[in-house]
Amino acid sequence: MTENPLQIISDIAEFAKIQEFMEDENVDRALVKLTRILSNRDIPGIQIARQIVDCQALSAYFGIQARYYMGIGKNEPDHANKKNIYMTLKEAFNDLAQALKYIERAGS
Repeated sequence: MTENPLQIISDIAEFAKIQEFMEDENVDRALVKLTRILSNRDIPGIQIARQIVDCQALSAYFGIQARYYMGIGKNEPDHANKKNIYMTLKEAFNDLAQALKYIERAGS
């Protein structure tokens, strides 16, 4: 996301479409978390470890869901799109956790 307010609004609208399509409470939670981090990048040091664990847990969940749609759920409607979104979220939240680790190390 960029710092341009119009672009941020557009990106949030796209997030809402993803939430509606996926119908998954953890996707909702992940997108809210991402939006909060993007809007306020100054995460208090005390919260960083919790954010790292949460991002890693979300990444694991998304990885499991992606695998489900690669195998067992491949006959479900929109399986390919859901698999791709889950894979993207898995990678993104793993990367976010790694970035937060850098912040945590820099603060200590």
